Formats: sequence, structure tokens, C-alpha cells
Amino acid sequence: MRVIVGFPPGGAADQIARIIAQPLQEALGQPVVVENRAAAGGNIGADAVAKPPPTSREALPKEFLATLKANPGRLSFGTPGSGSSPHLTAGMMKAQSGTIATHIPYRGAAPAMQDLVAGQIDFMFDPGIGLNHVRAGRLKMPAVGSPKRSAKDRITALGGEALPLTPQEFGNKAADDSKRFGALISERKIIGD
Repeated sequence: MRVIVGFPPGGAADQIARIIAQPLQEALGQPVVVENRAAAGGNIGADAVAKPPPTSREALPKEFLATLKANPGRLSFGTPGSGSSPHLTAGMMKAQSGTIATHIPYRGAAPAMQDLVAGQIDFMFDPGIGLNHVRAGRLKMPAVGSPKRSAKDRITALGGEALPLTPQEFGNKAADDSKRFGALISERKIIGD
């Protein structure tokens, strides 16, 4: 945890922060660092508090996109095949982020996942089969590509067991995804590889 002081070291605000840092560290059970951000009458410190550093989850997608941008066309991604949802999702991500990566189509998600774990491809948009690899630390998941947080994630985080979608719910979701991807394809004038 950081305690931001908007004034230079040695002043009253700094001394107070340092006095409370030790008991705060003991109460929270985590390190507490006093960080002086002096200048502009305390506004620099206030700005640092208003704009905290990204969380590790936020930093991972930024790092991923920065790596893609720094290596245009040098990284490869696998999909369950041309025209699959993960393929279209990758196309959408590349178009929105201005990045370039080489598409490697597979005959299904499992062979793509095998090559990802083996290091033969650099990344993939996983339709859900790689969670055990993430949990085991073999893969990193920089982001979840859905418009809202999944109820399944919330249920699992609370220790429950999420039930699969009903056939009707799955059909509705698939129809919505098809409409969204179809609109994207038309709008961007996307053609096959």
C-alpha cells in the first residue's frame, strides 16, 4: 500500500505519514510505503492519488498490447479455424488496437491450445478450454473478452458451482454473437485470409 504525501520529505505532512505508516502496516498485514510527490501546492500528490497505477490485471493487457505493437507481424496467434469466434475476436482486437499478428488456423481449439502451451504460437483467444492452464500457472490470461463480467466467474469466486447455460440461453447468446460479428465484418469489410 502507498501513502501519498503531496509535500517534500521532512515536513509536518511527511512526518505524520511516517508515524502512522508502521501501525497501519501492522494492522493491514502488508507493507505500507510513504511516497512523497511534492510540487504545485500538493496537486502533484493529489493527481497521483486520483490516478492510481494500474492493477496487475490492467497492467497485463497493456503489456500484451505493448508487446504486439513493438513486434508488428512477428507474433502469431492460434484459433479454432478461420471465421471462428476467436478468429473474429482477434481481428476486432487488431483493428481497434492497430496491431499486426499472424493468424494460424487450427482444426479446433484443443490443437491450438496444445501449441500455445508448447510455445509454438504466442497467444490465442481461448473459448474457455485453457482455464486449467491459467490456474496451474502455465499460461497468463491478460483479459476477458466479454462486454460484462460473467456470472459464472462471480459464482465460482464465491465457491459455488456454475451451471452451464440452458440450450435456449446458449442459442440466444450464439445468435447475439453472430449478429455482432456479422456487423463487424460488414463494417470493416473483412475478407478471409
